[in-house]
Amino acid sequence: MSWGYSDTNGPLHWIEHYEAAAGPHQSPIDIRTETTEYDPELWYHPLRIQHARQYNLEVENNGHSFQADVDDSSSISGGPLGDATHYLKQFHFHWGSSDLQGSEHKVDGKNYSAELHFVHWNAAKYSTFEDAVDKEDGLTVLGVFIKVGQENKEFKKLTDVMHEVLDPYTTTNVGTMFDPRCLLPRNVDKYWTYPGSLTTPPCYESVTWILLEEAICLSHSQLMHLRSLIGGCHSNDEGGCYEDNIVDNFRTINPLGDRVVRASFCTRA
Repeated sequence: MSWGYSDTNGPLHWIEHYEAAAGPHQSPIDIRTETTEYDPELWYHPLRIQHARQYNLEVENNGHSFQADVDDSSSISGGPLGDATHYLKQFHFHWGSSDLQGSEHKVDGKNYSAELHFVHWNAAKYSTFEDAVDKEDGLTVLGVFIKVGQENKEFKKLTDVMHEVLDPYTTTNVGTMFDPRCLLPRNVDKYWTYPGSLTTPPCYESVTWILLEEAICLSHSQLMHLRSLIGGCHSNDEGGCYEDNIVDNFRTINPLGDRVVRASFCTRA
C-alpha cells in the first residue's frame, strides 16, 4: 500500500495494512493539561539535548514530509530517559494547508501551525536505528510546536534549498553549516512525556514522546515553502496516479487510553 493522508489512503485506512496502527498506545494525542501528572523527578533530572552543528546536511522530500538526515554527533538524555543516550537520526516536519492547523499533537484541543519531530534511537541498548525502531524502548521523539511569527533565520537555510527538492523522493545538501539547536525554544525544561507510537506507518508503539511546552516561530512565508513541496503518487479512479502538494500531513488524534501524560512542571496552584 502507498500510504498517505488522502481520503483513500489516509490514517483511517492505515490499520488495514499496518497491524501496529490498531494498537492501544498510538500517537498523536490531545494533551489535556488538567489531567497531566507533575513528576518532580523530571524537573530534578533535566533533559540534556546535545544537538550538534551539521555540515553539508542532507535534506529530502520523502513524498510525505521534508526531512533532514543528520550524522551521529547529536544526542538526547536525561528526563524520562535517565542516563541512556539516544542518538538523533533525523528530523522532519508536519504542517497544514493553512496557518490554522498542521500540528499532530494538540494541547487542550488547540492546533499549532506545524510540528517538528527530532527522531532519536536508544543507542544505550540497540546497535542501530533499524534494531531499535520496533522495540518498546527503542525510540524517543522530541516534539516542537510551531506557530506563525517572525522568520527563523536558521530555518531560512533550509527554505533556500527547498526548490531543489520540490519533487518527491529527491535530495539535496545544505551548502553551509546548519545548527538544529536554533529550531528549539529557549525553554526546554518544560515538557510533557508519554509512551506512544510513530505517527506514520508502520506506527510501531516504540516511542517515548517528549513534547516541549514552548513553541517556536516560523514566518508565514517559511510555512508556504513547505506547502510548495510535491507529494508522492496517489491513485485515481482511472487507475493512474497524480501528484499534489504536501499539506495536512498530520495524523488524526488517538485516545489516551490507560496511559498517563507526565509533566516536568506544575501548572496548578
